[in-house]
Amino acid sequence: MKPEVWRRVEELCQQALELEGGRTEFLQSACGSDHELRSEVESLLAHEKAAEQFMESSALTTTGKIVAIDGPTQVVNDLTGTTISRYRIIEKIGSGGMGVVYRAEDTDLGRFVALKFLPVEVAHDSQLLSRFQREAKAASALNHANIVTIYELGHFDGRHYIAMEMVRGETLRHIIDSGPLPFRNAVAIATQVADALAKAHDIGLVHRDLKPENLMITEDGTAKILDFGVAKLRSDPVDSLSTEAGLITDPGTVMGTLGYMSPEQANGSTLDFRSDQFSFGAVLYEMVSGQPAFSGKGRAEIMAAILRDHPERVLSAKVQAPAPFFWILDRCLAKDPDRRYTSTRDLARDLAKIRDLRRDPSARVSSSRQVNWPIPRTAFIGRHREIANLRRLLDREDVRLITLSGPGGIGKTRLALQVISELPDEHAANLCFVPLSSISEPEAIATTIARALGLRDLPGESSHETLREHVRGLCNPQILVLDNFEHLIPAAAEIADLLTLNPNLKILVTSRALLHVYGEHEFPVPPLAAPDPKIALVVADALLSFPAMALFVERAKAVKNDFAITRENAPAIAAICVRLDGLPLAIELAASRIKILAPTTMLPRLVSSLSLLTGGACDLPVRQQTLRGTVNWSYSLLNPAEQSLFRRLSVFSGGCTLEAVEAVCNTRDDLGLDVLDGMASMVDKSLIQQSEPIGAETRFLMLFTIREYAMERLLESGEEVATRRAHAAYYVVLAEDCGEELAKDPELLERFDLEHQNFRNALKFLIQTGDADWGMRLGAALFHFWELREHFAEGRMILDELLDLQSGAAQSKTRARLLLQAGIFANTLGDFATAQKRAAESLKICQDLHDQPGVAVALNALGVTARERGDLVGARGVFEQCVATWRELGNPIDLARALSNLANVVRLQGDHARAHALYDECLA
Repeated sequence: MKPEVWRRVEELCQQALELEGGRTEFLQSACGSDHELRSEVESLLAHEKAAEQFMESSALTTTGKIVAIDGPTQVVNDLTGTTISRYRIIEKIGSGGMGVVYRAEDTDLGRFVALKFLPVEVAHDSQLLSRFQREAKAASALNHANIVTIYELGHFDGRHYIAMEMVRGETLRHIIDSGPLPFRNAVAIATQVADALAKAHDIGLVHRDLKPENLMITEDGTAKILDFGVAKLRSDPVDSLSTEAGLITDPGTVMGTLGYMSPEQANGSTLDFRSDQFSFGAVLYEMVSGQPAFSGKGRAEIMAAILRDHPERVLSAKVQAPAPFFWILDRCLAKDPDRRYTSTRDLARDLAKIRDLRRDPSARVSSSRQVNWPIPRTAFIGRHREIANLRRLLDREDVRLITLSGPGGIGKTRLALQVISELPDEHAANLCFVPLSSISEPEAIATTIARALGLRDLPGESSHETLREHVRGLCNPQILVLDNFEHLIPAAAEIADLLTLNPNLKILVTSRALLHVYGEHEFPVPPLAAPDPKIALVVADALLSFPAMALFVERAKAVKNDFAITRENAPAIAAICVRLDGLPLAIELAASRIKILAPTTMLPRLVSSLSLLTGGACDLPVRQQTLRGTVNWSYSLLNPAEQSLFRRLSVFSGGCTLEAVEAVCNTRDDLGLDVLDGMASMVDKSLIQQSEPIGAETRFLMLFTIREYAMERLLESGEEVATRRAHAAYYVVLAEDCGEELAKDPELLERFDLEHQNFRNALKFLIQTGDADWGMRLGAALFHFWELREHFAEGRMILDELLDLQSGAAQSKTRARLLLQAGIFANTLGDFATAQKRAAESLKICQDLHDQPGVAVALNALGVTARERGDLVGARGVFEQCVATWRELGNPIDLARALSNLANVVRLQGDHARAHALYDECLA
């Protein structure tokens, strides 16, 4: 309906309300033969009367009808840590009127699910439960990318639950609380939600509680409708008004959430799919405006607003959007259901048309909007959280300088372009993008910025002076985007000085290194999220919710248009994305190889990713055409001492502490710089990342792709062997100093977990170089770690390699210890023959060396192996020798252990009197 007609309807409605009587005659006179106009006025008057009736209802009646909205719900006790059926409950993630939701692991399928337990009042009411089960089963039949999948409806030990898809992301409510969404984002989300609702409505399912809290947005912008648990089948005969059975939603009962319910919901009338359209319109209004469509001081005022107000009619003055958008919103929020869409599928199609018009960034630039930044030629993937956070920073008056930091290939420039392309049109004339990659001297930066701004030097003035005069004269806000600043850091002070000249200036910088000037706000750009490659049973389409996966597939289709993610190739693609650290540049380069290398073929070749990932677009800067070129650019910006530190850091895998860096990278005191300052520089230049695990000291981590380049430089420098030997020495000392304490110190055990890969690398180096002495020391010291963490196979394999390495060397206590440890792992893994052989060898060495404690321990190991093999006679004889040896040594604790082992065997033989006597001696 046109705005002028709406104004006429409101005017006549207001005049009619002021009449005590004679409204029929007044409308006949005022509307004449315009039946449509009269119908609209009468509809509005009817809703006004309904609102009056609601306001006049008794408090008891009204409260009773609203209980279904958000009244107190009796729920079961916290189930965290328990196992229900095949679900191991991990943590509680939410609760509400329709139950409590937990994050749980499906132990059969190895996937995480959301487990929702029904309130006790529903579970104990057979009619309510029966109705709920029918509706949940109908919802589970929905197969749509934008509806959370229901896996199972079950009960266990009197508890009724629903197992649903676990969605990564945040609710639309959380996003809207930060402010209105960019129009393009709002339409993209709305189109998905409308399409999902259309799917549900096609099978007769109505949601009835659509609101921002029930919409989850994943990291790549995919919308998911949650909680069809209050959905109603319009075709279910139980809905008949003549049915005597109790209903979850009876006529006259308000079900839904205030602020998003339709007028017919507010009236307690029978609902159909058009009620969801009204709720959808309220959500859409809030997305683009940042304000609820209907609000008030209390329930009564909100109810009255739903029945009376028309917020959509004034929205065009607040939000810039094409006219068809307001027509769509007008239909959705119509008070009369008959004025809404006759099919939600039509609503989804209308929104899709607007979305498609806005999808191409170049199409979004109006003819009056001239831009000087490069328009991207490919779709932007993910980064919705980063965009929102960066927009909030740009909107803050106290933030004037923002530096997007991160390693080469992380996507800093692309993120900056996306953010500025989504700024309101009125900012376009005052926004300037300045590419800096082509200049090499910091002194040229003023000239480059001035030219980008279209400034001309006046006679007798330098570019520096011209730029400063321009900034001083700014009357409106201006944003400078300085792209690729890392090689011009000496000019940072000059840039910061510009900010002191005029508060209207803001500067957005992309750089691999921080500027380190006062007022700088660092915005680290993280890698794209990728799934765990170990999860092989995930539905392939769900993996596209991870931006790294979505980017790979999108770019692969550009070179092979029939490429698609499948259950067969999904694990390999996930592993590729993880192996490439989620770096967009690396992922794009890998995807460009898909024409000749399938994902499963490509993955093993990524052992040397720097060699494989070449051949980027020829019109990109040279350093962005290959992964090696990208990292090489960052390396060239380091001074010689920093380059040396960078190379040596490549020996660490899985991260390291500052203490480890000091011990390994500056062993000969030849680094030429303070290690702490050097590490700070590496962090600032985005070549290493800093993390602080809970309860542990700060750790530094180098991305795999960057570490590969650093290792190449280390090999070229001739420092590899010395650095790796220093690395091995540090971890030998760490393991020997702390290995015996692991069982008593959980934090120390967690430290060993973090250093696990470093221990492996040190052992690998020692084995490769034939260093049996250090290798056996490290292997023996790691025994308790492998045992506590149940790395039995790994421990056995490494110990066997070390024993083979020293097979011809002189016998020693260390070798005897390793033989014993290898035998213990063999016994644990069920290889009793090898276990007995290793223990016997250890016993022989200890006897030759007259090492009586070693003899006793070896005898104990032989006894345990014999017992495990079922040789009780042999086990008893060996344990008798073990007990005798410990008696001679006079060690009461070890004697008690030996007596206990002997008693166990004697008891198994049926000699209970002897066993009892041995147990008594143990306790003496």
